[in-house]
Amino acid sequence: MIGNLNNLKIKGRQLLVELVLFFAIISVAFFVVLNISSLFIIPTAGNIDGVTIKHVLADYLHLLGYLQNPFTGGLKFRYIDMSVAGRHHFADVKHLFLLNNAVMLISVPLTYWLLKQEKSNKQLWKLLVPLQIWLTVFPVLAVTLGLNFEPFFIKFHQIVFNNQDWIFDPLTDPIINVLTESVFIELAAMACMLIELMFFVAYRISKCSIIKS
Repeated sequence: MIGNLNNLKIKGRQLLVELVLFFAIISVAFFVVLNISSLFIIPTAGNIDGVTIKHVLADYLHLLGYLQNPFTGGLKFRYIDMSVAGRHHFADVKHLFLLNNAVMLISVPLTYWLLKQEKSNKQLWKLLVPLQIWLTVFPVLAVTLGLNFEPFFIKFHQIVFNNQDWIFDPLTDPIINVLTESVFIELAAMACMLIELMFFVAYRISKCSIIKS
């Protein structure tokens, strides 16, 4: 009985480490991609008639700050027109990114602490198989996503948002001329590469722990 409880405890701890590490990697990737996304809109920043690229980038940087600051009020662009529906959609998106950042702030230090404990107990090797699976499966999922991006993108919005505010009209919300499908594809690709890279780094750390032990 005691042996079964100990085994259950060990497996539970291993699952906890894997899940916390997974959420830390995913949330960090999303945080990084969001904050470098202004680099990806430079080619499309001139797509709004009557608004200079400099002013588009200024409003976009304002948007990034709005999406990550829980203490800001309603969003208002200085140079780009925006409808009530568009403003409401960005408020919904803000909730998602605030959730992501909260997960990151919790999971990253917790991951560091758990991995430090696992290293002290010489148990990092247990992450090798899960990380090998993630390293193999995730690229397949990423390629599948890339080949079916538009239907996935639409389905994601239909599931996550309980309204149609995400369907922007270029006449009332010209920001959609900047945030084109190609930009979202590039951002998704960057997120996938970062996630895969972090999986690989975690795998190498786990493997090195075996060599040193």
